[in-house]
Amino acid sequence: MYGQPWCRDGIRVEDLSLQYAPKSAIDAWGREKQQPVLLSVSLSFRQGFDTAANQDALDESTMHYGLLSKNLRSLKPVQEWETLDNLAHRIHQTVLETPPGAALIQSCQIEIKLPKASLLGDYVNYVYFVEDEEDTGRVLHLSRVFIPTLIGVNDNERTAKQKLFVSVWIDRIQADDSESYTELERILTQVSRSATSALRPLCTNLSPRLLNPQTLKL
Repeated sequence: MYGQPWCRDGIRVEDLSLQYAPKSAIDAWGREKQQPVLLSVSLSFRQGFDTAANQDALDESTMHYGLLSKNLRSLKPVQEWETLDNLAHRIHQTVLETPPGAALIQSCQIEIKLPKASLLGDYVNYVYFVEDEEDTGRVLHLSRVFIPTLIGVNDNERTAKQKLFVSVWIDRIQADDSESYTELERILTQVSRSATSALRPLCTNLSPRLLNPQTLKL
């Protein structure tokens, strides 16, 4: 889990395809356009599910992951367009409403993967984390952005561009920045394409741009 370490009994459902494409997020060109979404949810329980394990039967100490998956996949889009953060909040409410409910859950991590939201990367992942229904954390992840780059310290390495794949995780972002991945990709390509150095200076050059509070404002 991106937040607290996985240290309790729990369950995880991964890469669920939603039955209805949500009216949420922007595509790789910055348009409000419905697109495929893959949903993963990790739950950590307040107590162990020893009774269910000993009886080899479901009880109030755990959650039926099949029912959870069904409830998540059937989540319907709202009438008006919503941000990724709003979608994550609705997903969290669906988790809490799945029996046995909120009393069972200590922490919940929701990952919304957008396979087609990046022009040059593999995918965008928005992570929404709640601990004890109070502390909320958010992570924006842009995976393996492909950038042909002149990089290296030797003369022969300066003669042709090489394949560079850059992945970035930004922690503690604000809810309003949940859809700033297109701007993030733009910054990555601008800085990386102008680089003619080793990997460490490249990362040093990127960090101030990414950590600037104004960077992720579209």
